[in-house]
Amino acid sequence: MREVFERMAQELGKKFRLGVYDPEKRQLMGVIVKIGLNSTGAIEDLDVPVDDEADIVVYPMDLGG
Repeated sequence: MREVFERMAQELGKKFRLGVYDPEKRQLMGVIVKIGLNSTGAIEDLDVPVDDEADIVVYPMDLGG
């Protein structure tokens, strides 16, 4: 994870979005890391495979209490 955050800061100037992913609404709910490495736009659909040209989405497997 440290390497991911270091690369995020290097590539994006520390600009990235934090949020909780709601799988039912398929959107980030304001506090997971969703960032683009070399991309110019965000990928909202988690079913889309990602690489360096796409955004990275990290989300919890269990959102239950």
